[in-house]
Amino acid sequence: KWCRSCRASEPQFHKLIHDFADPHGVKFVQVPLKKENAFLHEGLGVPSVPFAHIYHPEGGLVEEMKMNKKKFGKIRTSLEQYVAGSCYLEDEPEEEDMTDDIDDGTPIGEFQ
Repeated sequence: KWCRSCRASEPQFHKLIHDFADPHGVKFVQVPLKKENAFLHEGLGVPSVPFAHIYHPEGGLVEEMKMNKKKFGKIRTSLEQYVAGSCYLEDEPEEEDMTDDIDDGTPIGEFQ
């Protein structure tokens, strides 16, 4: 059973897979939140689900962000920039609002 946020994000996630996996060799991994792998989410510092990590083959973890309908444009832009090997730098970096990601001890999602 998937949480509402994960279900809502799934079509856009699969669109990213379609647009980036075959043509650009980007690998995508879904890690559902289960009792058996909750330690993995905790070890990776996942504050909420759904959540995205972007890894570069040489640089390791390069970006992490919430993955919801409003954030898919940023995820797509980031993937495009890594695939192209260049990025656009803004005059002032935009700070991502992660205030609702603060660990208050509540569960981050539903176990399957």
